[in-house]
Amino acid sequence: MLNLAGHTVVGVGYDESTNPATIHIHDTWDYNNHTMTWGSSYSGMSLLSVSIVNLASLPTYTVSPSSGLNGSISPNTPQTVTSGSTTTFTITPNTGYEVVTPIGGTCPQGSYNASTNIYTTGAIVADCTVAPVFAVFYPLTINLVSTAAGVVNGGGNISGSGISCSSVNGGTKTGTCSGSFSSGSTVTLAAAADANSTFAGWSGGGCSTGGCSFSITADTTVTGSFAGAYKAKISGGSGYDTLTLAHANAGSGATILARELHNATTLAVEPFVENLTITKPVILKGGYNAGFSSNAGLYSTLAGILTIGGTSGALTVENLTIK
Repeated sequence: MLNLAGHTVVGVGYDESTNPATIHIHDTWDYNNHTMTWGSSYSGMSLLSVSIVNLASLPTYTVSPSSGLNGSISPNTPQTVTSGSTTTFTITPNTGYEVVTPIGGTCPQGSYNASTNIYTTGAIVADCTVAPVFAVFYPLTINLVSTAAGVVNGGGNISGSGISCSSVNGGTKTGTCSGSFSSGSTVTLAAAADANSTFAGWSGGGCSTGGCSFSITADTTVTGSFAGAYKAKISGGSGYDTLTLAHANAGSGATILARELHNATTLAVEPFVENLTITKPVILKGGYNAGFSSNAGLYSTLAGILTIGGTSGALTVENLTIK
């Protein structure tokens, strides 16, 4: 390193055939090569001193591979690796077994490609080991079952343990609806109904109504059931697809509960599209969720004409928007 007045450049060559000698330098300001004579100046900056830089070699470390029962690793002898570098092994399970990930051992985790059986370690910074484990794996299949309430079919999502399986309005399931798990490992799943549905329960895997967690020891199928919700219902009574039908079947003084409706495909909020004529005293409460358990902060929308008709028509309204 040539220390100039106000700058430092790298000396890359020295020519003694000239007098004074010519120094070949690399200028870090423009990344080009230049020359200057020994003891003189460069671009008006005089030479003040010279620093000698010793570029030491990087240390090396030993990566020791080993494999347990039911598979192999290649190469199977210790590998010498430069600090900060990675190394690669072929990890091959026996028939009927798979490689358990993350890969065992003390080396920094890298990436394993199950289709090629190639494992590349993380950056090596110390002596370490690669010790893959092989195990029997069992397939898990997720199914979603839908039941209808009038025109509304159930839908929702089952997720957890690498699973994310969904169905909307009783349609075809999408997402990751299957997986493979090592024998004895714990699978934990959760169900979430969409805005038009409620979760009705599990079957398979020993799952209960509330949760689903089990140790997998065989090929397993778990089914989640989702029930569609009527658009409206009479409090304490039956459900209906329209407000008009709910009103027609309601007794005098009855309370009609209306959901915040959601599109069957997109789940976007949508209105009741109908004209509603009230001919008896009723209470209409809007904005209910699919379980008709709460209408806090939500609203139902009526895209149509609301008429209070006849001599007995009377309406008390809560959480209803009319367009």
